[in-house]
This record gives sequence, structure tokens and C-alpha cells, in this order.
Amino acid sequence: MTDTDVVARQEALRLDFAVSLNEEHVTLQVATRAASIALGERTHHYSVLALARHRLRDAERGLDASSQGWIETAELAQSLGIDEAHLNIHIFRARTQFRQAIAATGQAPELIERRRRELRMGSLCFQIMRGSSLEGGLWSPE
Repeated sequence: MTDTDVVARQEALRLDFAVSLNEEHVTLQVATRAASIALGERTHHYSVLALARHRLRDAERGLDASSQGWIETAELAQSLGIDEAHLNIHIFRARTQFRQAIAATGQAPELIERRRRELRMGSLCFQIMRGSSLEGGLWSPE
């Protein structure tokens, strides 16, 4: 499979975040070319949303794709008001739910990438709707 094939397959998959105006409710859907898979409203979706927003800010600042979105685990946990152990549970649950949801598509992109003491949203397309307004999104993963 060529790099172009990988990018085309990733672009065929998009995360759609729906966030309430008060930020208390976050629902997530995975949109593919064939279907939309509802992942519902889960607490761990807010952690994924925080990573998506961080990646989006870096993209808007013009950072190279390989540098976008990285944040220290401790910093993210603090900004979410939870400890690192709880954040790790959120990450585990989000990854598991995402893998199960896309298993039938034959795709295996990483929802969340890790490196030493840091993590970021994977190279996925996404959009964030806050209330009825588009907050932003990444339409090309790289």
C-alpha cells in the first residue's frame, strides 16, 4: 500500500465531535464513506476532544504535521482536572471503543499517539461542532 493509499483511507474516516455550549456533553461519531458510527456520549470523549483542539490550534499556527498536537500527559491531566491515572483510563477506553467501532472498515489508524511523557490526537480528519456552530476541524490528516 502506498502513502497515497494510506492517506486516502484515513481521509475516508472522520471524527465528528458534538459539544454542548456548556461543555458538559460530548458525543462522538465516526463517519466513513459507507456509514456513520455513533459512539455516543462518554466521559472519555472530552479527553479526546481536548487533544483534537490542541492539534487544531497547532495546525492553525502553521506547525508541521509531525509536530502538531503533542502535549505532556501531566499538563493535559491538569487542564482536565483529573490525575494522570484517570487520564490513562480515559485514553484506554477511547482507544478500545474506537478500535471496536472501526473494526469492520478494515482500517487501523491510531486514535491517540504516545511518545515519552506526551500524547496527541492521531492523524485523523475531524470536525468539532459546538452547539450548532462549527468550531473547527482538520480536513486532511497530514
